[in-house]
Amino acid sequence: MVHTSGYFDTPDFSSGKESDLERLPSSNPNADFALWLGVVGDRKVVFKSLSSKNTGNPLFTNILRREYDIGRSLNHPGICETIAWQNREDIGPCIVMEYIDGYSLEEALESHLLNKTMMTGILTELCDAVSYLHHKQVIHRDLKPSNIMITRTGGNVKVLDFGLADSDSNLSGKVPAGTRLYAAPEVLSGGRADIRSDIYSLGMIIRECRAGYGKVAAKCTKEDPGKRYSSVREVKEAILNKKSFMLPLLLGFVAVAVVIAGIIAYKNLFQKDAAADLFLEMVDLTRNAATPSSQR
Repeated sequence: MVHTSGYFDTPDFSSGKESDLERLPSSNPNADFALWLGVVGDRKVVFKSLSSKNTGNPLFTNILRREYDIGRSLNHPGICETIAWQNREDIGPCIVMEYIDGYSLEEALESHLLNKTMMTGILTELCDAVSYLHHKQVIHRDLKPSNIMITRTGGNVKVLDFGLADSDSNLSGKVPAGTRLYAAPEVLSGGRADIRSDIYSLGMIIRECRAGYGKVAAKCTKEDPGKRYSSVREVKEAILNKKSFMLPLLLGFVAVAVVIAGIIAYKNLFQKDAAADLFLEMVDLTRNAATPSSQR
């Protein structure tokens, strides 16, 4: 018998109009850039453009172009895809990016959407994405929960917003940058960021997740960069090692409990046997004392 595949309803492959853009809400009304939801062909995409206050400003145009150049050099499932550069009549120069159907880690933490197992998976995927960045000689410089998306299908991590990112090949934008709450001390004091600065930010995120990795977060956020993990791979290993360490520890506790329970049971049984022997001996002594010597 042949089993034929097909649609169960009439598919709609109509393309949207590129001019029909929907402005996406921003938590920062004074943001330097704007995000728009649109369609290219039959694919949803996001356009990142200059905000109205920065339209025509060459400084911010260069920053946007720099973000595009860095984004186009990246190809990883845990990083938002940068598709193209366009100069549109309606919104001006812009980056065309992957549309992600999901929610930010910030929203997930505020709404308590994730259990510990899910949180561990997200943190290890985040480590994979950031480790890839570092292998590509890119420092994100603005890792924080609002820049980490979680997909509705699969619950996978997508790192986005490379507006402050830096790479070895870039000549401009070398000034300290980031979000103050997540920025490493050396960056806040005016120093240059490196992979250990991203590790500090990663540690702040791990701490906010409250998934039981406090010691890992503490090492990530050491004030002295030399005392932090030397790579994100080490951070991931520390998370996984703690997770794998908990099972043997739990099994050890169970084994000890079984041994103790056995000892107690044996002791109780022995005590019962000893008490029974003592009772029988007392019965014999009483019987002997009550029996005349001529009958013994």
